[in-house]
Amino acid sequence: MGKSSLDLERLMLANKNVKALNTQFASWVQSQLQDHSDELWEDGVQEYLTHASIIMVIFWSSLAIFYLFLLQKLLQTKEQTWL
Repeated sequence: MGKSSLDLERLMLANKNVKALNTQFASWVQSQLQDHSDELWEDGVQEYLTHASIIMVIFWSSLAIFYLFLLQKLLQTKEQTWL
């Protein structure tokens, strides 16, 4: 298995973790809105940010490669429209 294949697998795993975290957080927000709309939710938000930070640390290299790829594509698109 080549390095790019491993990077793609790590990126897909990172994406899966981000989607799962965001789905859980969205569900929690809906629950909080329904049951605790008159309270601040800072504990839950802080917990979300902690989990997001963990995902970023674990998958940083794959996410960085992905964002650099997107930036490169964006710059290529801009170059084509400027010519």
